[in-house]
Amino acid sequence: MNSDRGRFGMLWCIAVALTALLFATRASSQSDEGRRTQPSSDPASLKAAFLYNFALYATWPGGQAPAFVLCALGRDVLGPALDALSRRQIDGRAIEVKRIDSVADARGCQLLYVPEAAAASLASVAQALRSQAVLVVSDAAGAAEHAMIQIEPDGNRLAFSINVSRMRAAGLDASARLLRLARNVR
Repeated sequence: MNSDRGRFGMLWCIAVALTALLFATRASSQSDEGRRTQPSSDPASLKAAFLYNFALYATWPGGQAPAFVLCALGRDVLGPALDALSRRQIDGRAIEVKRIDSVADARGCQLLYVPEAAAASLASVAQALRSQAVLVVSDAAGAAEHAMIQIEPDGNRLAFSINVSRMRAAGLDASARLLRLARNVR
């Protein structure tokens, strides 16, 4: 069993690294007023890869909409890395990336990323969406109190914690694979 966990952990790390590399390669080939974007170790690419994998390994209730709607609240901190997700699919559905300015706009989202820059809104976002099937993910310090998944630094890499009780209250479920890879599960 531990060898299976170790193999899966290794495969997960490889998948995240390859996904980040794919995003970075595509993003770096696109020019932004003559400047290249940051390389694959860019935190935005890594966070976008985490968001994609969270969507892959979470389950939403009910029927599936034609597109998977991934939203980011407030100031756009992931930029081209987040846009690159719109070229991917979740369960055979295209990913639609939306930037939103308020929690009222989040009701059509399936995954909502709340960046550190919007941390002041996190408690009200969690309260407004508590019974909605919206996976709330944040990289804000202390986000574990309100978000369902918190992305956090772990030395020179990223890790994540999962608040399973918040997910289940919203009718969402995290796969056993995702739970095993989390730094903390509450």
